[in-house]
Amino acid sequence: MQRFIFIIVFISFLSHAIAQNTAQQPAALTQFLSDTQLKAASVGLKIVQSSTGKVMVDYQADIGLAPASTLKVLTSITALDVLGSDFKYTTYLGWKGELKNSVLHGNIFIQGSGDPSLGSWRFLNHSDSVVIKNWVQEILKSGIREVKGSIEVNAPNWNSHAVPGGWIWDDIGNYYGAGAWGLNWRENQYDVHLRSGNELGSDVEIVRTQPALYGVKWKSELKAAAKGTGDNAYIYLPPFATLGIIRGTIPVGENKFVIAGSMPDPSFQLESILKQELQKNGITVGATLIPTNHQTKIIYRSISPSLDSLIFPFMQKSINLYGEALLKTISLQKSGKSSTQDATQWVRNYWKQQIQLDPAYLRIVDGSGLSPQNRVTAKALTDLLEYARKKEWFQSFESSFPIQSGMKLKSGTIGGVKAYAGYYKHRQWGDVSVAFIVNNYQGSASALVQKMFSLLQEIKQP
Repeated sequence: MQRFIFIIVFISFLSHAIAQNTAQQPAALTQFLSDTQLKAASVGLKIVQSSTGKVMVDYQADIGLAPASTLKVLTSITALDVLGSDFKYTTYLGWKGELKNSVLHGNIFIQGSGDPSLGSWRFLNHSDSVVIKNWVQEILKSGIREVKGSIEVNAPNWNSHAVPGGWIWDDIGNYYGAGAWGLNWRENQYDVHLRSGNELGSDVEIVRTQPALYGVKWKSELKAAAKGTGDNAYIYLPPFATLGIIRGTIPVGENKFVIAGSMPDPSFQLESILKQELQKNGITVGATLIPTNHQTKIIYRSISPSLDSLIFPFMQKSINLYGEALLKTISLQKSGKSSTQDATQWVRNYWKQQIQLDPAYLRIVDGSGLSPQNRVTAKALTDLLEYARKKEWFQSFESSFPIQSGMKLKSGTIGGVKAYAGYYKHRQWGDVSVAFIVNNYQGSASALVQKMFSLLQEIKQP
């Protein structure tokens, strides 16, 4: 009898679950799910009517999937909500020691606060050349003509674990795998100029890096591939390493082929550049830091653009560094801890308190979505998107979304993953929030994207 009751209850539960999963499925969604590209895929889709909060479409919205860069939606909303849209980073320049007769018996120091935009070319008056010029001028104004010590870089309370543990080896040395340090410089990015031969399989030469990458030796294992094969070169240069290896291929007959990498030690690069520029301006700098008990003297503050300005390129250009820096900044500001692991746990707890979002829906290991270990549900993303609509910073947040197929959508792409999250206006429902995640699809990414957009457009205009 008990077994019979159990079977009846189980069938009832299963029927309810199936009904929930299919009741609001448009015909276009059923067709999409039957596509051969999705025969081994997992799909999550949720669309919410913003004016009423009513769920208009729900397919496996409670299933955790790899979100790729749609995770940046979570990081942006959290940063704006916790830090405020006017938040700015400050980097301090100063000296410590005793200054006598233009000689500093001590060290120049740079104190970072995690600013991901320091030296970035994306912001007027914040580029690397402008920052260095300002710093040299301020040091000259202070009367220093000789530094007996050297240049010290520090970032209080920031740990040295710049790269999240969930990132893969093939990503870390490349520009999109730049970690977040207490002091970041030029988005921790540099270019490598390559030259390939005219024969298939011939060696590829490393011509130079721009800017110069100090303290690094290079080894090329690159080969020339057929014309039209594009960039298949990968840089292997992890944090603090001094030997960089580039593997893979670039097309034959390339004289000015450029790829981008991530700096293994941004502090050392900045120290080296500043020391070189000071010496060009007649200020000699020693090679070794010297101990001193004197108080520090701050002579200049480099202040970042406001957070709402930083969010724009973060979302538009999908810069992973910004996500990791913001995530760690949030945690440091609120808990005093700057490790990525502590930061992700803080974020999960925060949204549980704010909107009762189950932490199981946010299994995150970074702030950018680069790790394939992240798991986020479509429900979590739409809940966050709807939360953002009610905040005073919503307008600047909404404007940060790229426009794709007439919709404001942040995309996400890693191996076997395509995802979109954002806002659009439905013909009948009005303003809606949407999260659409596909994992483990087969075949062409561009073909899948076209099908995903076609589905959203058919739902948008029934």
